[in-house]
Amino acid sequence: MLDAGYPFGAEFVIIVPDEEDFIDAAEVIKDLRQEEGIITEIFTLSEIGSTFEEIEYWIDYAYYTWSIPPEAILLLADCKDNNFTEGIPSREIEIFMNHGFFTFPTDNYYADVDGDHLPDIAVGRIPARNEDDLDNIIGKLLQLELDPTINSSFYQNVLVSGCFQYDKNFDFHTLSEIIKGFYKFELSKNLTRLYLDHINTPITHDQLEVGDRWMPKNHSINLPGMISYFASYNYITDSITTDFIDDSIWYKSADDIRNVIEAGCFIVYNIGHGGVDDVYRFRWKLTKLGV
Repeated sequence: MLDAGYPFGAEFVIIVPDEEDFIDAAEVIKDLRQEEGIITEIFTLSEIGSTFEEIEYWIDYAYYTWSIPPEAILLLADCKDNNFTEGIPSREIEIFMNHGFFTFPTDNYYADVDGDHLPDIAVGRIPARNEDDLDNIIGKLLQLELDPTINSSFYQNVLVSGCFQYDKNFDFHTLSEIIKGFYKFELSKNLTRLYLDHINTPITHDQLEVGDRWMPKNHSINLPGMISYFASYNYITDSITTDFIDDSIWYKSADDIRNVIEAGCFIVYNIGHGGVDDVYRFRWKLTKLGV
């Protein structure tokens, strides 16, 4: 392991708790990346600090002082909380939603080095809490990388899942449709869409007609401007289309999502609410998704 002031550096950094299972798992990933020619090093929380502020400062210091600054960082553990004190902390931020303030964890501040709220480093997290989680997730990673499918059609398949919430503060379905358009028209991918109505939406998708607005007139962001911009790239239309309100893409369950993935799906894109055990406000349980 490198000292934080090491003059050389590493392209890929893995940060882990001071737990043997996690360090061993990090070594497996390090070996894989090193074989690919990526300079990789592992650091434990005892080496760099265990609070969010200490970790963020260490990342910033490495970015600005190493001869080879980190391009990507893996946080190899779930977020620290009362039930998992060994975890790697996230920054907690307060966000006002339409019925009050709520606190959410975010890792984006680790990636944002220069303070402009945009990532300068690719930061990802494997949210493992125990040896079983590590074996499951890293086992899948190794299988996908070391024994990838040779079926070329697999890499053409993209799943876009999302929820419909016709509300002034949300635009999940609109963003999902823009992403759908990007993959379909820019990358020529085979698209599958699986949507459902959010439990708190004022109206449901089947109350809309072709030509209606994507969102209410009082929407909190400049949605018309955003839609016009992406419509110029043919990613989305100016208003609701027939294929969007077609029942064949609606009323979908966790089983439907799992079936698409198991049939062969290279990219899964999802946007919406979620929690530790579910996505979409208790509608799609992670256990049903096979997670």
